[in-house]
Amino acid sequence: MSYQGNNFERNLKNNFEMNEKRMKIFFCKNALSLDLDYIKEKFPQAEFKEYSCGGVIETKEILEALEKDFEKVLILVCSKGNCENKIGNLKAEKKILEARKYLEEIDIPTDILTIEMIKDFKKDELEKILRD
Repeated sequence: MSYQGNNFERNLKNNFEMNEKRMKIFFCKNALSLDLDYIKEKFPQAEFKEYSCGGVIETKEILEALEKDFEKVLILVCSKGNCENKIGNLKAEKKILEARKYLEEIDIPTDILTIEMIKDFKKDELEKILRD
């Protein structure tokens, strides 16, 4: 698997070692229905990006978030059997697995990539995930 181009691997490793504690959160609009302003205020280190479906998130986009100084990436999608697009959550899960495989190849821990599958996150559930 190759996502390198323009020193991608070197930048990714350097940013991982800096340990900035910033988190990029990609989320399906159908899985997350709560007041994002409250969450953004409480967790300023988290940056959110909304999608019409988690299945459209690309592996390269996940890795580019890590290259751009984010320490962790979290993908929030609908639970299995609850995806409005039928397999969007499974596609997102596959993208996380592809990204983890690449991280393994360049000796970066894969636990910095997480996917959570649930329908309609509650505020306290998301806060717990962001604290962990």
